[in-house]
Amino acid sequence: MKYIEIKTNIDDLNKAKIISNRLLEKHLIASSNIIQVESIYNRNNKQQEYKEYMIIMKTTIYLYKKIEEEILNLHTYELPEISYHEITGHEKYLKWIDDETKQIKEI
Repeated sequence: MKYIEIKTNIDDLNKAKIISNRLLEKHLIASSNIIQVESIYNRNNKQQEYKEYMIIMKTTIYLYKKIEEEILNLHTYELPEISYHEITGHEKYLKWIDDETKQIKEI
């Protein structure tokens, strides 16, 4: 099994919680962290600076496309970042991620 963390940023804490809760309710993710960040980037030839909330979600690669669809349906940005990277680690922790997202595989 390949385990991943998916990351997206959004400008409102309540919206971040809505995304996290929806994905948890559907057993698409095992957990999420919501962290306030200061984002600085270029857009339309202009430097932008915003306070945002970064959502980091733990899941399996198997569920990535479904999670991406859910995020796109709930997100308010025209072009939201939705990225992921593989994670490795403590075997029992990775098994917990698998167990928490297992129901979706049985559908």
